[in-house]
Amino acid sequence: MNTAASPRIAIASVGLGRIQRGYERYFSGIYESVRDEVDITIYKSAGPRNATEKVPALLGPAMSVLKFLPLGVVAGGAEYRAYKNDCLAFSLTLLPDLLRGAMDVVHVIDYPLAIALLHLRRLFRYGSRILFSDGGLMPPQYYPKADHVHVVAQHQFDVSLAWGHPPGYLTMVPCGFHSSHFSTPPSDRRSLRRKHNVSESTMVILAVSAVKRVHKRVHHIIAEAAQVRGDVLLWIDGKPEDSELVREARDKLGSRCRITHVPSLELPELYHLSDVFVHAALEEGFGLALCEAGSAGLTVLAHDSPHFRWLLGSERAVIDMSVPGPLARRLQELASMTPESRDRERNNAVGVKERFDWRVIAPLYAELYRKVSRGRQG
Repeated sequence: MNTAASPRIAIASVGLGRIQRGYERYFSGIYESVRDEVDITIYKSAGPRNATEKVPALLGPAMSVLKFLPLGVVAGGAEYRAYKNDCLAFSLTLLPDLLRGAMDVVHVIDYPLAIALLHLRRLFRYGSRILFSDGGLMPPQYYPKADHVHVVAQHQFDVSLAWGHPPGYLTMVPCGFHSSHFSTPPSDRRSLRRKHNVSESTMVILAVSAVKRVHKRVHHIIAEAAQVRGDVLLWIDGKPEDSELVREARDKLGSRCRITHVPSLELPELYHLSDVFVHAALEEGFGLALCEAGSAGLTVLAHDSPHFRWLLGSERAVIDMSVPGPLARRLQELASMTPESRDRERNNAVGVKERFDWRVIAPLYAELYRKVSRGRQG
Protein backbone atom coordinates (compact mmCIF):
# COMPACT_ATOMS: atom_id res chain seq x y z
CA MET A 1 0.00 0.00 0.00
CA ASN A 2 1.20 3.51 -0.84
CA THR A 3 0.84 5.38 2.45
CA ALA A 4 2.27 8.73 1.33
CA ALA A 5 -0.50 11.28 1.95
CA SER A 6 -3.00 8.45 1.73
CA PRO A 7 -6.42 9.23 3.22
CA ARG A 8 -8.17 6.62 5.33
CA ILE A 9 -11.16 5.38 3.35
CA ALA A 10 -14.12 3.29 4.46
CA ILE A 11 -16.45 1.61 1.99
CA ALA A 12 -19.72 0.79 3.72
CA SER A 13 -22.87 -0.93 2.48
CA VAL A 14 -25.55 -2.85 4.30
CA GLY A 15 -25.78 -5.38 1.46
CA LEU A 16 -22.09 -6.24 1.31
CA GLY A 17 -21.53 -9.86 2.28
CA ARG A 18 -25.22 -10.74 1.90
CA ILE A 19 -26.18 -9.94 -1.70
CA GLN A 20 -24.58 -11.99 -4.47
CA ARG A 21 -24.72 -9.51 -7.36
CA GLY A 22 -25.44 -5.90 -8.19
CA TYR A 23 -23.77 -2.83 -6.79
CA GLU A 24 -22.57 -4.73 -3.74
CA ARG A 25 -20.34 -6.73 -6.09
CA TYR A 26 -19.14 -3.49 -7.66
CA PHE A 27 -18.33 -2.00 -4.23
CA SER A 28 -16.32 -5.10 -3.37
CA GLY A 29 -14.49 -4.65 -6.67
CA ILE A 30 -13.44 -1.11 -5.72
CA TYR A 31 -12.00 -2.36 -2.44
CA GLU A 32 -10.10 -5.22 -4.07
CA SER A 33 -8.72 -2.99 -6.84
CA VAL A 34 -7.48 0.00 -4.83
CA ARG A 35 -6.43 -1.56 -1.52
CA ASP A 36 -2.76 -1.68 -2.57
CA GLU A 37 -2.79 2.05 -3.35
CA VAL A 38 -5.14 3.48 -0.71
CA ASP A 39 -5.61 2.94 3.03
CA ILE A 40 -9.05 1.38 2.73
CA THR A 41 -11.36 -0.67 4.96
CA ILE A 42 -14.59 -2.33 3.88
CA TYR A 43 -17.54 -2.46 6.29
CA LYS A 44 -20.08 -5.15 5.46
CA SER A 45 -22.94 -7.10 7.00
CA ALA A 46 -21.50 -10.62 6.77
CA GLY A 47 -18.56 -12.67 5.54
CA PRO A 48 -14.89 -13.12 6.45
CA ARG A 49 -13.32 -10.54 8.76
CA ASN A 50 -9.77 -9.26 9.07
CA ALA A 51 -7.92 -5.99 9.65
CA THR A 52 -9.46 -4.31 6.58
CA GLU A 53 -12.71 -6.29 6.17
CA LYS A 54 -15.04 -5.61 9.07
CA VAL A 55 -18.55 -6.35 10.22
CA PRO A 56 -19.49 -3.60 12.71
CA ALA A 57 -19.70 -4.83 16.30
CA LEU A 58 -23.25 -5.49 17.53
CA LEU A 59 -24.68 -5.07 14.01
CA GLY A 60 -26.87 -8.18 14.30
CA PRO A 61 -28.45 -7.19 17.63
CA ALA A 62 -28.94 -3.61 16.42
CA MET A 63 -30.77 -4.83 13.31
CA SER A 64 -32.92 -7.12 15.43
CA VAL A 65 -33.95 -4.32 17.78
CA LEU A 66 -34.54 -1.66 15.14
CA LYS A 67 -36.75 -3.84 12.95
CA PHE A 68 -39.45 -3.51 15.63
CA LEU A 69 -39.21 0.28 15.80
CA PRO A 70 -40.71 2.78 13.32
CA LEU A 71 -37.37 4.53 12.78
CA GLY A 72 -37.11 4.07 9.02
CA VAL A 73 -38.22 7.68 8.63
CA VAL A 74 -34.83 8.77 10.03
CA ALA A 75 -33.19 7.04 7.08
CA GLY A 76 -35.39 8.57 4.41
CA GLY A 77 -39.08 7.72 4.86
CA ALA A 78 -41.37 4.84 5.80
CA GLU A 79 -41.21 2.95 2.47
CA TYR A 80 -38.94 -0.14 2.51
CA ARG A 81 -38.82 0.18 6.28
CA ALA A 82 -36.83 -3.02 6.92
CA TYR A 83 -34.04 -1.99 4.54
CA LYS A 84 -33.93 1.53 5.96
CA ASN A 85 -33.90 0.30 9.54
CA ASP A 86 -30.98 -1.97 8.60
CA CYS A 87 -29.16 1.07 7.20
CA LEU A 88 -29.83 2.97 10.41
CA ALA A 89 -28.51 0.05 12.48
CA PHE A 90 -25.43 -0.06 10.25
CA SER A 91 -24.77 3.66 10.74
CA LEU A 92 -25.16 3.43 14.53
CA THR A 93 -22.70 0.54 14.77
CA LEU A 94 -20.21 2.50 12.64
CA LEU A 95 -20.40 5.40 15.08
CA PRO A 96 -17.60 4.26 17.47
CA ASP A 97 -15.09 4.19 14.59
CA LEU A 98 -16.39 7.51 13.29
CA LEU A 99 -16.04 9.17 16.68
CA ARG A 100 -12.47 8.02 17.17
CA GLY A 101 -11.53 9.48 13.79
CA ALA A 102 -10.70 6.20 12.09
CA MET A 103 -11.95 7.36 8.66
CA ASP A 104 -11.34 10.42 6.54
CA VAL A 105 -13.91 9.48 3.90
CA VAL A 106 -16.90 7.15 4.15
CA HIS A 107 -18.04 5.96 0.72
CA VAL A 108 -21.66 4.77 0.60
CA ILE A 109 -24.06 3.74 -2.15
CA ASP A 110 -27.17 3.10 0.01
CA TYR A 111 -29.18 6.33 0.09
CA PRO A 112 -30.73 5.60 3.54
CA LEU A 113 -27.26 4.92 4.94
CA ALA A 114 -26.03 8.26 3.63
CA ILE A 115 -29.00 10.04 5.23
CA ALA A 116 -28.45 8.29 8.56
CA LEU A 117 -24.71 9.07 8.59
CA LEU A 118 -25.41 12.73 7.87
CA HIS A 119 -27.97 12.87 10.72
CA LEU A 120 -25.40 11.33 13.06
CA ARG A 121 -22.72 13.77 11.95
CA ARG A 122 -24.97 16.71 12.84
CA LEU A 123 -25.59 15.16 16.25
CA PHE A 124 -22.08 13.97 17.13
CA ARG A 125 -19.90 16.20 14.92
CA TYR A 126 -17.52 13.51 13.75
CA GLY A 127 -15.08 14.65 11.09
CA SER A 128 -15.40 12.05 8.33
CA ARG A 129 -16.50 13.28 4.92
CA ILE A 130 -19.38 11.45 3.22
CA LEU A 131 -19.02 10.40 -0.42
CA PHE A 132 -22.30 9.23 -1.97
CA SER A 133 -22.41 7.15 -5.16
CA ASP A 134 -25.53 7.43 -7.29
CA GLY A 135 -25.73 3.95 -8.70
CA GLY A 136 -29.45 3.91 -9.45
CA LEU A 137 -30.38 6.91 -11.60
CA MET A 138 -31.59 8.99 -8.67
CA PRO A 139 -33.11 12.32 -9.73
CA PRO A 140 -30.33 14.80 -8.95
CA GLN A 141 -32.62 17.05 -6.92
CA TYR A 142 -32.89 14.23 -4.36
CA TYR A 143 -29.19 13.61 -3.81
CA PRO A 144 -28.34 13.56 -0.09
CA LYS A 145 -26.40 16.58 1.17
CA ALA A 146 -23.16 14.62 1.16
CA ASP A 147 -19.76 16.25 0.87
CA HIS A 148 -19.37 14.92 -2.66
CA VAL A 149 -21.49 12.95 -5.14
CA HIS A 150 -20.08 10.35 -7.48
CA VAL A 151 -21.93 9.15 -10.58
CA VAL A 152 -20.96 6.16 -12.69
CA ALA A 153 -22.24 7.14 -16.15
CA GLN A 154 -21.77 10.06 -18.50
CA HIS A 155 -25.47 10.66 -19.17
CA GLN A 156 -26.31 10.89 -15.46
CA PHE A 157 -23.40 13.28 -14.97
CA ASP A 158 -24.76 15.49 -17.76
CA VAL A 159 -28.28 15.36 -16.28
CA SER A 160 -26.97 16.32 -12.82
CA LEU A 161 -25.01 19.26 -14.19
CA ALA A 162 -28.01 20.43 -16.23
CA TRP A 163 -30.16 20.32 -13.09
CA GLY A 164 -27.79 22.74 -11.39
CA HIS A 165 -25.25 20.85 -9.30
CA PRO A 166 -21.86 22.61 -9.55
CA PRO A 167 -19.13 20.70 -11.40
CA GLY A 168 -16.92 20.68 -8.29
CA TYR A 169 -19.58 18.80 -6.34
CA LEU A 170 -19.76 15.92 -8.83
CA THR A 171 -17.29 13.40 -10.19
CA MET A 172 -17.98 10.82 -12.90
CA VAL A 173 -15.96 7.62 -12.58
CA PRO A 174 -17.42 4.52 -14.28
CA CYS A 175 -17.89 1.15 -12.67
CA GLY A 176 -15.05 -1.28 -13.21
CA PHE A 177 -14.79 -5.01 -13.75
CA HIS A 178 -12.09 -7.62 -14.22
CA SER A 179 -12.40 -8.28 -17.94
CA SER A 180 -9.93 -11.18 -17.77
CA HIS A 181 -12.46 -13.11 -15.65
CA PHE A 182 -14.81 -13.11 -18.63
CA SER A 183 -12.65 -12.80 -21.75
CA THR A 184 -10.78 -16.07 -21.13
CA PRO A 185 -13.04 -19.11 -21.62
CA PRO A 186 -13.12 -21.43 -18.57
CA SER A 187 -13.26 -24.30 -21.07
CA ASP A 188 -13.83 -24.74 -24.79
CA ARG A 189 -17.33 -23.95 -26.04
CA ARG A 190 -18.16 -27.54 -27.00
CA SER A 191 -17.24 -28.82 -23.52
CA LEU A 192 -19.27 -26.09 -21.83
CA ARG A 193 -22.31 -26.98 -23.90
CA ARG A 194 -21.95 -30.64 -23.10
CA LYS A 195 -21.63 -29.83 -19.40
CA HIS A 196 -24.85 -27.80 -19.45
CA ASN A 197 -26.74 -30.11 -21.81
CA VAL A 198 -27.02 -27.63 -24.68
CA SER A 199 -26.84 -28.82 -28.29
CA GLU A 200 -24.13 -27.46 -30.58
CA SER A 201 -26.79 -26.33 -33.04
CA THR A 202 -28.86 -24.33 -30.52
CA MET A 203 -28.69 -20.55 -30.54
CA VAL A 204 -28.54 -19.54 -26.87
CA ILE A 205 -30.01 -16.15 -25.93
CA LEU A 206 -28.69 -15.18 -22.51
CA ALA A 207 -30.11 -12.62 -20.08
CA VAL A 208 -28.37 -12.09 -16.73
CA SER A 209 -30.90 -10.19 -14.68
CA ALA A 210 -33.24 -10.33 -11.74
CA VAL A 211 -36.38 -12.01 -13.09
CA LYS A 212 -38.84 -9.13 -12.82
CA ARG A 213 -40.89 -6.79 -14.99
CA VAL A 214 -40.15 -3.43 -13.42
CA HIS A 215 -36.90 -1.89 -14.62
CA LYS A 216 -35.29 -5.09 -15.97
CA ARG A 217 -38.29 -5.78 -18.26
CA VAL A 218 -37.62 -9.48 -18.50
CA HIS A 219 -41.19 -9.94 -19.74
CA HIS A 220 -40.17 -8.13 -22.95
CA ILE A 221 -37.31 -10.56 -23.54
CA ILE A 222 -39.65 -13.52 -22.98
CA ALA A 223 -42.32 -12.18 -25.34
CA GLU A 224 -39.81 -11.37 -28.08
CA ALA A 225 -37.88 -14.64 -27.78
CA ALA A 226 -41.15 -16.59 -27.97
CA GLN A 227 -41.63 -15.28 -31.52
CA VAL A 228 -38.28 -16.57 -32.77
CA ARG A 229 -38.50 -19.69 -34.90
CA GLY A 230 -35.88 -22.39 -34.92
CA ASP A 231 -33.56 -24.11 -32.50
CA VAL A 232 -33.19 -21.43 -29.83
CA LEU A 233 -32.92 -21.45 -26.05
CA LEU A 234 -33.63 -18.44 -23.84
CA TRP A 235 -31.46 -18.77 -20.72
CA ILE A 236 -32.30 -16.29 -17.96
CA ASP A 237 -29.93 -16.27 -15.01
CA GLY A 238 -30.85 -14.24 -11.96
CA LYS A 239 -32.90 -14.12 -8.80
CA PRO A 240 -36.50 -15.16 -9.64
CA GLU A 241 -38.26 -12.25 -7.95
CA ASP A 242 -41.52 -12.57 -9.92
CA SER A 243 -42.94 -16.10 -9.78
CA GLU A 244 -45.70 -15.17 -12.23
CA LEU A 245 -43.06 -14.16 -14.77
CA VAL A 246 -41.35 -17.53 -14.32
CA ARG A 247 -44.64 -19.26 -15.13
CA GLU A 248 -45.16 -16.96 -18.10
CA ALA A 249 -41.75 -17.90 -19.49
CA ARG A 250 -42.53 -21.59 -19.22
CA ASP A 251 -45.98 -21.16 -20.75
CA LYS A 252 -44.67 -19.23 -23.76
CA LEU A 253 -41.39 -21.04 -24.36
CA GLY A 254 -41.68 -24.42 -22.68
CA SER A 255 -38.43 -26.35 -22.98
CA ARG A 256 -36.93 -23.46 -24.97
CA CYS A 257 -36.46 -21.52 -21.72
CA ARG A 258 -34.14 -22.16 -18.80
CA ILE A 259 -34.13 -20.06 -15.60
CA THR A 260 -31.24 -20.40 -13.15
CA HIS A 261 -29.37 -18.42 -10.53
CA VAL A 262 -25.81 -19.73 -10.64
CA PRO A 263 -23.01 -18.54 -8.33
CA SER A 264 -21.22 -15.48 -9.73
CA LEU A 265 -18.03 -17.49 -10.29
CA GLU A 266 -19.91 -19.71 -12.76
CA LEU A 267 -21.24 -16.85 -14.89
CA PRO A 268 -18.29 -16.93 -17.35
CA GLU A 269 -19.41 -20.42 -18.36
CA LEU A 270 -22.82 -19.09 -19.38
CA TYR A 271 -21.31 -16.22 -21.34
CA HIS A 272 -19.00 -18.49 -23.31
CA LEU A 273 -21.60 -21.10 -24.22
CA SER A 274 -24.11 -18.46 -25.41
CA ASP A 275 -24.51 -16.65 -28.73
CA VAL A 276 -26.26 -13.39 -27.87
CA PHE A 277 -26.77 -11.39 -24.68
CA VAL A 278 -29.97 -9.35 -24.27
CA HIS A 279 -30.68 -6.55 -21.79
CA ALA A 280 -34.17 -5.02 -22.09
CA ALA A 281 -34.09 -2.23 -19.47
CA LEU A 282 -34.82 1.17 -21.00
CA GLU A 283 -32.48 2.84 -18.54
CA GLU A 284 -29.74 1.60 -16.26
CA GLY A 285 -27.45 2.94 -13.58
CA PHE A 286 -24.52 1.34 -15.40
CA GLY A 287 -24.80 -2.22 -16.74
CA LEU A 288 -21.92 -4.41 -15.57
CA ALA A 289 -23.44 -7.57 -17.04
CA LEU A 290 -23.36 -5.94 -20.48
CA CYS A 291 -19.65 -5.25 -20.03
CA GLU A 292 -19.01 -8.82 -18.91
CA ALA A 293 -20.88 -10.23 -21.91
CA GLY A 294 -19.11 -7.88 -24.30
CA SER A 295 -15.70 -8.80 -22.97
CA ALA A 296 -16.59 -12.49 -23.40
CA GLY A 297 -17.11 -11.81 -27.10
CA LEU A 298 -20.90 -12.17 -27.17
CA THR A 299 -23.19 -10.30 -29.49
CA VAL A 300 -24.75 -7.75 -27.10
CA LEU A 301 -28.17 -6.12 -27.57
CA ALA A 302 -29.42 -3.27 -25.38
CA HIS A 303 -31.87 -0.38 -25.68
CA ASP A 304 -31.04 2.45 -28.06
CA SER A 305 -30.45 5.34 -25.64
CA PRO A 306 -27.64 7.82 -24.90
CA HIS A 307 -26.49 5.76 -21.93
CA PHE A 308 -26.20 2.41 -23.70
CA ARG A 309 -24.60 4.00 -26.75
CA TRP A 310 -21.97 5.50 -24.44
CA LEU A 311 -21.55 2.28 -22.46
CA LEU A 312 -21.22 -0.10 -25.39
CA GLY A 313 -19.62 2.29 -27.86
CA SER A 314 -21.35 0.70 -30.85
CA GLU A 315 -24.51 1.37 -32.83
CA ARG A 316 -24.57 -2.33 -33.72
CA ALA A 317 -25.26 -3.16 -30.08
CA VAL A 318 -28.42 -1.04 -29.61
CA ILE A 319 -32.00 -1.46 -30.83
CA ASP A 320 -35.36 -0.07 -29.74
CA MET A 321 -36.48 -2.16 -26.75
CA SER A 322 -39.45 0.12 -25.94
CA VAL A 323 -41.81 -1.44 -28.49
CA PRO A 324 -42.60 -4.99 -29.59
CA GLY A 325 -40.85 -6.26 -32.69
CA PRO A 326 -37.29 -4.96 -33.11
CA LEU A 327 -35.73 -7.44 -30.67
CA ALA A 328 -37.66 -10.40 -32.10
CA ARG A 329 -36.63 -9.44 -35.64
CA ARG A 330 -32.97 -9.11 -34.71
CA LEU A 331 -32.99 -12.43 -32.85
CA GLN A 332 -34.67 -14.08 -35.83
CA GLU A 333 -31.95 -12.73 -38.12
CA LEU A 334 -29.32 -14.27 -35.88
CA ALA A 335 -31.21 -17.56 -35.54
CA SER A 336 -31.46 -17.82 -39.34
CA MET A 337 -27.69 -17.56 -39.77
CA THR A 338 -25.29 -20.46 -39.80
CA PRO A 339 -23.23 -20.82 -36.59
CA GLU A 340 -20.21 -19.58 -38.54
CA SER A 341 -22.08 -16.45 -39.66
CA ARG A 342 -23.27 -15.81 -36.10
CA ASP A 343 -19.68 -16.00 -34.93
CA ARG A 344 -18.82 -13.16 -37.33
CA GLU A 345 -21.57 -11.07 -35.71
CA ARG A 346 -19.97 -11.39 -32.27
CA ASN A 347 -17.75 -8.84 -30.51
CA ASN A 348 -20.01 -5.84 -31.17
CA ALA A 349 -19.08 -4.36 -27.76
CA VAL A 350 -15.49 -5.52 -27.48
CA GLY A 351 -14.26 -2.01 -26.54
CA VAL A 352 -15.68 -2.31 -23.03
CA LYS A 353 -12.56 -4.22 -22.00
CA GLU A 354 -10.27 -1.31 -22.74
CA ARG A 355 -12.57 1.30 -21.20
CA PHE A 356 -13.83 -0.26 -17.98
CA ASP A 357 -11.29 -2.81 -16.82
CA TRP A 358 -10.18 -2.22 -13.23
CA ARG A 359 -6.59 -1.64 -14.32
CA VAL A 360 -7.88 1.50 -16.09
CA ILE A 361 -10.57 2.51 -13.60
CA ALA A 362 -8.93 1.83 -10.20
CA PRO A 363 -6.52 4.82 -10.35
CA LEU A 364 -9.51 7.10 -10.94
CA TYR A 365 -11.10 5.91 -7.69
CA ALA A 366 -7.85 6.42 -5.78
CA GLU A 367 -7.73 10.01 -7.06
CA LEU A 368 -11.42 10.53 -6.23
CA TYR A 369 -10.76 9.52 -2.62
CA ARG A 370 -7.81 11.89 -2.36
CA LYS A 371 -9.89 14.69 -3.84
CA VAL A 372 -12.81 14.18 -1.44
CA SER A 373 -10.53 13.84 1.60
CA ARG A 374 -8.95 17.20 0.75
CA GLY A 375 -12.35 18.81 0.39
CA ARG A 376 -11.21 20.19 -2.94
CA GLN A 377 -13.78 21.60 -5.29
CA GLY A 378 -13.21 21.08 -9.00
